[in-house]
Amino acid sequence: MAELILNEVRYHYPKSERDVLNGVSVRFESGVLSTIRGRSGAGKSTLLHLLAGMDVPTGGSIVWDGSLLTKSGLDAYRRNDVGLIAQSYLLFPTRTALENVCYPMQLAGMDLKQAKVEAAQLLVSVGLGAELHNRLPANMSGGEQQRVGIARCLAGNRRLIVADEPTGNLDDDNAVEVMKCLLRLAHDYGKLVIVVTHDADIAEMADRRFYLSKGELRPEA
Repeated sequence: MAELILNEVRYHYPKSERDVLNGVSVRFESGVLSTIRGRSGAGKSTLLHLLAGMDVPTGGSIVWDGSLLTKSGLDAYRRNDVGLIAQSYLLFPTRTALENVCYPMQLAGMDLKQAKVEAAQLLVSVGLGAELHNRLPANMSGGEQQRVGIARCLAGNRRLIVADEPTGNLDDDNAVEVMKCLLRLAHDYGKLVIVVTHDADIAEMADRRFYLSKGELRPEA
């Protein structure tokens, strides 16, 4: 079982004396979806960047699957372990849904024919039927695009999924469906899923809920 452990994590930006994160300690586990809420400026984006391996703390430590994350190991961590799902979907605009999901499998050396078979299965698993597989992102709804992004994370076999406001551009019904997909990633596929959201109703669907305030992370009641 994979674990992501933060020990007294602090972070301040260059030329700033104020810590944006102030001693964050928490343990995230595979098979569990956790949400992090907080007001604008509370440090959510900074924490997400650290979780996704964009940088390392200026104080404290982050341990992934028993190994300390260091600057020299961030490239491998992002390439092999982390799947990022963003509010803006981050799909290749000139590739179809199927081609977007094929991409990480092709990078890993899989034959294109086999990659297409597996990509189609993954798209169906997140609720996208065959009639959508050959559409470009511009011809899909926001909820459909977000589910393509989720399928692409599955295709890359990433054990840690970090989602940045994944429902922020969606209506209520699509937001719930996307969260159900993310919960399946945790419960059915054993992924470690962390969702940063401003939406209290969306957070209510999570297994564990946290609130970030003034750089400190606390469990939500």
